[in-house]
Amino acid sequence: MTLNIGNGIGALKQQIGCATYSMYGSRNFSDGTCDCSGSVYYALRLAGASSFGYIPSTETMHQWLLDNNYELIAENTEWQMQAQDVIIWGRKGESAGAGGHTGIAVDGQNWIECTAWYGGGNGP
Repeated sequence: MTLNIGNGIGALKQQIGCATYSMYGSRNFSDGTCDCSGSVYYALRLAGASSFGYIPSTETMHQWLLDNNYELIAENTEWQMQAQDVIIWGRKGESAGAGGHTGIAVDGQNWIECTAWYGGGNGP
């Protein structure tokens, strides 16, 4: 399966300034809220990724990414970020809730994310 990550990143860019960060709302923009893992899931589903069955968290999305032809490039070490990389911060087993964070690289230095810190709680 080949994903069209550009479609997903484009959809996330359209949400900038239109959603409020929440780990307790829909998490995928359907009610005007998102969180980091919900926004990554939203983007990758629009890019052609398979359904997880529910919106994964930073803790549960590891295997789902592997199942969608992603590979683990680096773990707790530096790497050269490239466009379309999915980045998960937090150790597996300890990254649920506020213990982890995720986003998608748009190039080698920038990424798109949904965070409570952007614009006072608006994301992505």
